[in-house]
Amino acid sequence: MSKFRKILLLLGFIVIPVVASLVTFLGLSAAGVIIDDTTPLVYTIESVSKAYDGTPLKANSATLTEGELKEGHQAQFSFNGEITEVGESTSDVLVKIVDDNGVDVTSEYSIKVNKGTLTVTKQAVSIILDDCEMEYNGGELICDNYEIVSGYLAAGHVIVPTTDDATLVNVHDELPDASTFVPYIYDNSGHDQSHNYDITFSIGANVKI
Repeated sequence: MSKFRKILLLLGFIVIPVVASLVTFLGLSAAGVIIDDTTPLVYTIESVSKAYDGTPLKANSATLTEGELKEGHQAQFSFNGEITEVGESTSDVLVKIVDDNGVDVTSEYSIKVNKGTLTVTKQAVSIILDDCEMEYNGGELICDNYEIVSGYLAAGHVIVPTTDDATLVNVHDELPDASTFVPYIYDNSGHDQSHNYDITFSIGANVKI
């Protein structure tokens, strides 16, 4: 007998019993002879949201919405998923069931998880540019005296003037519209984070050129 035929014969001895066992198992399951005796549980993760603050948002709560734990058993959660910048994401959780002695009995349960939603909205911040004044001399008036009227910036974030804002040439009778001078907000690594803020900007009465 050739080596190839021996290999085929050996595979046949392995595969055929496996297939036969699988067919038998499926047949018995369909007939109700083999019964899944695990306890079904459904956990639902709480959806959470917050305004942007530069820190990650994570889920921290899941509720048993269907099924019941056996006496002396308790659930332990390991949450997955987080979001820091403005947007929406999902959260998942790994559920582990232990008994009074801390022994893992998760195999006694059939667990389903309804995922939660993580939502970060823009941080509303109102900024005013004020207290900039000098007499006309043909030069530039550098205005960067910003004041946050309401809201706040995340830790390490700073207000950065636009090019026009930082180099106001004092030759105007009136300042241009404030919408042309809306500043940026940068983090301490020099990255623009303005997209995480809902900025309301105004120029105060004390800015004169």
